[in-house]
Amino acid sequence: MKKKYSKLSESQRAALQAQGCTSDSWDSIEVGDGFRTDFVRDAHFGGKVRLGANGTPVELPGGVVRRSGIYRAALHDCTVGDGVLIANVGRYMARYDVEDGAVIENVGQIICDGRSSFGNGVEVTTINEAGGGARSRYTTA
Repeated sequence: MKKKYSKLSESQRAALQAQGCTSDSWDSIEVGDGFRTDFVRDAHFGGKVRLGANGTPVELPGGVVRRSGIYRAALHDCTVGDGVLIANVGRYMARYDVEDGAVIENVGQIICDGRSSFGNGVEVTTINEAGGGARSRYTTA
């Protein structure tokens, strides 16, 4: 089922600005059901950006639990799924569709521009190299 998005409301825009967020065009940002402004801080948005539901707990290695959202990052022409944690992106992320539940943290720059040699759009199976039997599916942007 395709997710539905709507334009930011004036109160959402004001809340994001109060939390250090900026945009080249606030009218180019759309949000899905469950989007909460309190989990987006110090972010910049350029181009068309779609943001999913956030604020849900994300368990990181070592038992650390954080809330999904966007913190200290710049996104350009990106779609962010539900329950995604994006934090500390040094330069920017451009032209990515970030799937539900993904964690992107402490990176310099992530871009996807045109044809790629790394399998852009190809679904692959990942394996737990620590010896566990768990497998998951991952689709590159």
